[in-house]
Amino acid sequence: NEIDEILDQLKIKNYFLEVFGSPVEKVEAVYNAMQKFKIKQDNAIMIGDSLIDFKAAAENNIFFALRQTKHNFFLQNNLDCFRFRDFNDE
Repeated sequence: NEIDEILDQLKIKNYFLEVFGSPVEKVEAVYNAMQKFKIKQDNAIMIGDSLIDFKAAAENNIFFALRQTKHNFFLQNNLDCFRFRDFNDE
């Protein structure tokens, strides 16, 4: 699966218990994961790089962190959220 390949390339796959992708809507996937793993809203964080990711976090009332890429300058300039460039940033 494409998501697993990306996580492997980034060397972060071992940080995830489960990964959700299409056709499940992100809002629903986040909600389902929080229910399945009994995660409270104040203990959750959504890491993403798109407006859809941001909206999924907002609709589930959880913290959002934007991974900055060359493809999301608009979000970088318009979202009020935590931002980082790489998973190795300090």
